[in-house]
Amino acid sequence: MLLTLALHLAAQAPTLLPLTEADLNRTHETGCAFSFARANQTLLQAIGRDLMLRTSQGFDLCRFDQTTLDAFTGGTRALNCGGRTLRLRKTGATQSFPESDSAGWPASLTVTTGKASRTLRGDAGVAC
Repeated sequence: MLLTLALHLAAQAPTLLPLTEADLNRTHETGCAFSFARANQTLLQAIGRDLMLRTSQGFDLCRFDQTTLDAFTGGTRALNCGGRTLRLRKTGATQSFPESDSAGWPASLTVTTGKASRTLRGDAGVAC
């Protein structure tokens, strides 16, 4: 019974945890920022070439070229970061906020580790 439970838990995709203020300051990149948030908690953030996320296994910072990150945020390309595959999908209309040079839209983020996947619904956006 315990072995079955351990195998079941090992097969589950990890849940993303909220990034801390210290996490967000671990990059030296500047410029526009992309984020995925759920319940007002930032679970994934990309600034410049750096993508940051946190799971129960710890903090991951992965570096990509701008074309790859743009394809990910546009929902046309999956990314691999920290042994996880991340895929973003837009699920609603984009709202633009010219006064703050930002935009946001409803989205889902699928996190896959091995054969286990978890899809989170939230909001994606970009601010410059």
